[in-house]
Amino acid sequence: MWLKRLVFPVLIFSLLLVSCKKQQKKTPEEKIPSKESVQAKTMTYKILRQFSHPGDRLYTQGFEIDNGILYESSGLYGKSALKKIDLKTGKLLSSVDLKDFFAEGLTIHDGYLTLLTYREKKAYTYSLSDFSRKGIEFSYETEGWGLANNGQQYIMSDGSDRIFFRNMMNFSVDRVINVKLRGKPVYYLNELEYVDGKIYANVYGVGRILVIDEKTGIAEAEIDVSNLNCSTISNANPEAVLNGIAYDKTTKTFYITGKECPDIYEVIFE
Repeated sequence: MWLKRLVFPVLIFSLLLVSCKKQQKKTPEEKIPSKESVQAKTMTYKILRQFSHPGDRLYTQGFEIDNGILYESSGLYGKSALKKIDLKTGKLLSSVDLKDFFAEGLTIHDGYLTLLTYREKKAYTYSLSDFSRKGIEFSYETEGWGLANNGQQYIMSDGSDRIFFRNMMNFSVDRVINVKLRGKPVYYLNELEYVDGKIYANVYGVGRILVIDEKTGIAEAEIDVSNLNCSTISNANPEAVLNGIAYDKTTKTFYITGKECPDIYEVIFE
């Protein structure tokens, strides 16, 4: 008798459990697309102002704004330079030739400028006031292309699909992201600018700017700037390609230009 009393409640419980499972059964869930396959939105730009690209060294590699001054590095061996441009007037304030190496991307942090070199695998630091070289320099293993910073790390491109996040004290690599647009790697990443968790990147030889999530490397948007004069003249001069993105925190506008580009454009992206 005691066995029957034990088995009966167990049987009832089992039947109730099966019934609940049937009631909870749902239709198969829809597959959620991975972040890599999400379609990037296409954006364009609106020109607010346009002025002549000053100076005779126009092979733009680095482009950054600090306290109303636009800092630019120009490349090529024997023709590299650092320049200061007044944002209000568009006038060249000063220029210093750099004859020992091919200058590449630059960024500004904590009152000084850090400049990459193309194949010399060295980054040098300079005073903002007179471009005198400071004692700090860094080494790295790849080519140097674009440079930015997020306030805690240097952000560097090397012409591949990779972006390196480097320690600001010794330039060691903290982490690396691989950039993808619509699930495919994007190579030839060039000049960089960092704004609010996003990396804006030129792609060498292409008339577009990518907007990249700094954590995932996924390009969330691409900005079509292919009809700017910089791109138009590239048909006659293969070296005249878009390169140079600088963000003005005061006005919340961007300044863009290119190698051998005759003009600098103040724009908003929409």
